[in-house]
Amino acid sequence: MTASDDVLAAVRAAIGEQAGLAGSEIDPELPVRSFGLESLHVLRAVAQIEDLLGVAIPDDALFDDLTPRALAEVVVGLPRRVELP
Repeated sequence: MTASDDVLAAVRAAIGEQAGLAGSEIDPELPVRSFGLESLHVLRAVAQIEDLLGVAIPDDALFDDLTPRALAEVVVGLPRRVELP
């Protein structure tokens, strides 16, 4: 499993949690909203992804027909936050 596979798995899990589905049930090619998520649920999934992976996903990366795979590709290209002691 590559880093991008790990990111996609994390994205699918976060979306699945908000949709009441297992991450494995989230088709990475379908728009996120096709899983019955409203804006609030999408934002919660994004917050989970940010916390888990230590990134800040820019607002302009969140568009109406966003797919889990597209979101994972954005996340892979983001710098990781460094926490100072």
